Amino acid sequence: MAKYKVFKEPERDAPEFAKRLITLLNKRQMTQAELSEATSRFAKEKNDFKYSVSESSISTWLGKRKKDKKIEYANPGVPALIALSKVLDVSIDYLLGISPVPDIDPDVRAIEKRLGLSSESQKCFAEWKTLTDDGSDPELMPTLDSLLQHKGFDALISSIIQYKNFDRYYREDVAEVEALTTQIDAIKTESLSQERKDELAGLLTKRRETNGRIPNSRDNRELVLMRSQRTFTNVIEKLIEEASVNGE
Repeated sequence: MAKYKVFKEPERDAPEFAKRLITLLNKRQMTQAELSEATSRFAKEKNDFKYSVSESSISTWLGKRKKDKKIEYANPGVPALIALSKVLDVSIDYLLGISPVPDIDPDVRAIEKRLGLSSESQKCFAEWKTLTDDGSDPELMPTLDSLLQHKGFDALISSIIQYKNFDRYYREDVAEVEALTTQIDAIKTESLSQERKDELAGLLTKRRETNGRIPNSRDNRELVLMRSQRTFTNVIEKLIEEASVNGE
């Protein structure tokens, strides 16, 4: 059996099908040979070998570099799409980039579209519900439900996002201060009307506010993490307190 090797991300202008197929293969840690074998089994079940896909066909879908170094992508036919949909357990619409939802189940699709919960997240919720219902962990879903409703939950998520995107926010704030400084310097060289004085005052205020958001050091990333941990602790303590009150 061929050893699994992570597929490289396709070119930005690659067909959506190639992008989706690479994502699915990487997610399942499946080789081209294994995918080909799986479609052959499906074809055997259907007693129709038009559903069998060769490794060479898969290679052309994932992109082949030509002599001029451009990458050329082939498109799968309908039988191949049916086989891939069955083997990879996703909809044809997802494979072609028509739908963002990979799951075939219409109920799962509807929930993802309405609430933004991926099929994987929905499976987690289903597993947690089972653990709650069968008594393995009866407090699991009630605790999760309370956590989602807690007024501090939004702040907790915001802190996590801020920590995750710290570097990007840092760069954006620095760039904004530099742009404001350029504008301010340009206005200062003018003979100022009252309107321009007001504009200058507004820009100075905005620069001060933006400066206030910029950490003195990237070490302050740890302060953001500490704030996230503190928020999480506060939310948990409140949930425990509410559970104690309800249990009395």
